[in-house]
Amino acid sequence: MNRLSRKSRRLVAILTAGFIAPALAACGGSGNSGSDDAISIAIVSDQTGSMASIFGISGTNGTMTAIHAANEAGGINGRKIETQIYDAASAAGPAQTAARSAIASEPDLILNMSGTISTNAAFPLFEQSTVPVLSIANAADQVLPPRKFFWGFNSTADQASKYLVEQTTRLLGGLEGKRVVWEALQTPVADAMLKATQPLFEEAGAITVDTIRVEGSLSSFASQAAQIVAADPDVFIPIDSAGNMTIMGQALATAGYDGPIVGGGDSLSDEAVFATLRNPNFHAARAYQPPAEGSEVAKQVQAAGTDSAGGYFGSGYTVAQIAITALTECGSDCSGDDLVAILDGFGEFEVENGLASGPLLFGDNRRAVVYSIASMVWDASAGETVQSGELIQIENEVGEIQ
Repeated sequence: MNRLSRKSRRLVAILTAGFIAPALAACGGSGNSGSDDAISIAIVSDQTGSMASIFGISGTNGTMTAIHAANEAGGINGRKIETQIYDAASAAGPAQTAARSAIASEPDLILNMSGTISTNAAFPLFEQSTVPVLSIANAADQVLPPRKFFWGFNSTADQASKYLVEQTTRLLGGLEGKRVVWEALQTPVADAMLKATQPLFEEAGAITVDTIRVEGSLSSFASQAAQIVAADPDVFIPIDSAGNMTIMGQALATAGYDGPIVGGGDSLSDEAVFATLRNPNFHAARAYQPPAEGSEVAKQVQAAGTDSAGGYFGSGYTVAQIAITALTECGSDCSGDDLVAILDGFGEFEVENGLASGPLLFGDNRRAVVYSIASMVWDASAGETVQSGELIQIENEVGEIQ
């Protein structure tokens, strides 16, 4: 594929520490002043329900930290940013209501901090709107083929599959004849990823020894761990949630498995999983990083009274930074079409003070912008999670705007 012409852009350091009320997400508002001259950003977020603890709260914490810090630095071209949070409640009906309300408020931009259930339900409404939407969750068919006003900031199943091939090849020195045990949660997302990934391994000569499927939240993985040890694989590849990964990792250690584990899906790279397992053989993909201790972002979090815990703080913070940068360049009387042109012009985009693992990739007709994926591993000597090897950079395909 011929790569689009790029120009590297960096966000000027306009984000400084500020204060955001801890109750902000709960009350669903931001203390708006109602100024006609303000920039309006609507946030659709799973603030309640099953996805709140995974996507909504951590993503919104990241977004609101960046927005409030920008306001403390003077806003966007001297205009304050006003926000309103609409609770998608981790369910289809409330998500559609939240999306309708957000669109009806006629904001300059919508930031979607919802998980897969809510995003899938809200997407037809986002697709029909002319308000640009930047989303931390996206299914492959929501960004490929691209929609004019919708950008996805999550890695696609295709990228996750190619990451697993690349990282496992690095660890094993090749896949020819390597024995693989797979594990996958019984969900449509995991089904799609398993279906996409297993053939890639088999084409490279790997042998599927076993495929284990589980439903819901695990309370034990002891019997399956014994089954895996008995199978004697060269690698174990789970496609599951962070909570289940913790239980699986502990059970595998107890059963005596000390081979490589290569996690599929961004959720497995949650810092809490690494800190609990402390397993130097566990590797997982990460498109966004948590703020480092003592970093500028960490100082913003501390001053704001927010919380950087959770796997989607980094993507929420980065999405807000992209929004702030685009709106700053767009100036006054900025239309949705103007914002599209600016975002498309970013090309290979690296954000200073940002939490993306590497550059994001924008361009004409490109709406899946994750490009750089870090493979993370626990460093026992340092007592922390570190990047394993060089960034894995995988471009998503582009197509005609739908």
